[in-house]
Amino acid sequence: MENTDISCWAEKFSSQLYGNILPFWKEHSTDTRYGGFLHQFDRDGKLNSTDKGIWVQGRYTWLLSWLASMEKNPSSRDAYLLQAESGVRFILDHVFDPAGRCYYLVRQNGTPVRQRRYLFSEVFVALGLHTYGSVAGTPQVTARAEELVALIERYIRNPSLLPAKNIPEAGTLKSHSMTMILINLYQQMRKNTADQSARDILTEKIARQITEFFSLFFHPEEQAVVEYVADDGSIVDSPEGREINPGHTIETAWFIMEEYRYTGKKEYLEKALEIIDWAFARGWDTTYGGLLSFVDLYGHDSPHIEGTMKYWWPHTEALYATLLAYKLTGKEIYARHFSEVASYLFERFPDPEYPEWFGYLNRDGSVACAAKGNLWKGPFHIPRSLRLCLNLFESAEK
Repeated sequence: MENTDISCWAEKFSSQLYGNILPFWKEHSTDTRYGGFLHQFDRDGKLNSTDKGIWVQGRYTWLLSWLASMEKNPSSRDAYLLQAESGVRFILDHVFDPAGRCYYLVRQNGTPVRQRRYLFSEVFVALGLHTYGSVAGTPQVTARAEELVALIERYIRNPSLLPAKNIPEAGTLKSHSMTMILINLYQQMRKNTADQSARDILTEKIARQITEFFSLFFHPEEQAVVEYVADDGSIVDSPEGREINPGHTIETAWFIMEEYRYTGKKEYLEKALEIIDWAFARGWDTTYGGLLSFVDLYGHDSPHIEGTMKYWWPHTEALYATLLAYKLTGKEIYARHFSEVASYLFERFPDPEYPEWFGYLNRDGSVACAAKGNLWKGPFHIPRSLRLCLNLFESAEK
């Protein structure tokens, strides 16, 4: 990839991030009445619902705090932190149940609506609180995040504490998602932490999660990462057991590449590259372009209605993963993948009439749903990817 190509993409990424994506959320999201963030918007930015998903409260608090940590302009840094503080206050006042877990959905004023058995709300809240507390210099917020992480770890060690997903006698499959997301949570906490002994403990936790991922979900004999496995890591010949999620696969790959950058363990880089290769071999749509949402290991039709759809987030994950792979290896295959993904993203997802990007496309690239925000699509994947890519571009210029 030539420097002129890199420069061209950097300019486009910066323009979209600072001229489109972030201004949309700054204008529409902060709830000046109750605190926290509104995030369910129609295509034109009209508010669709005032209910607040907790994933978004945690994720946007993290994003704003993370952006503040990189901001050299004091007034811009303070503006990010002031907006993030709205999320922190709302989370601390309304998101925790009496047992210390986090709700999944609340009303605008914080009245609880729904709680799920999964621990993703807790992970995203911990991510946001820990980063805000570290960047803003509020140790009590950081400590609250660490308490929540300890609770998450207790539930993971004792899964029977959570409501059963299936009839216990029928058994259940292990999911790749929590292993993946804990790698990222611990990595972010380590970045926020100055104490070396604490960083070492987090590095050990990351290593355990990566070891679990390789022993359970990473299957070289099939050249695939599967989403669900039996307790011993064996593949289960069922629609769930054969499921491949290219987006999750690629996201895990860049988490592992980041760990290679921190530890220097070549095994991490080598296996992460394999993961990317497998995901593109199985998941890239050679007919219409873009990444499929779900693929069956043995070529069956996916049971997911959205299996052949093109979601925003797998492409933003692939954008950074391929650029990082190219930076670390210099191999042209990753430069080509990066160009493929970037070209597809910028051709299909930005809305030509209104701010922000579409999130849901049909297989042929036509818009399936024009909403700019809902319980899952919010200010997280797109700005995270664009800023991470810009970091790589900037480091290459030094």
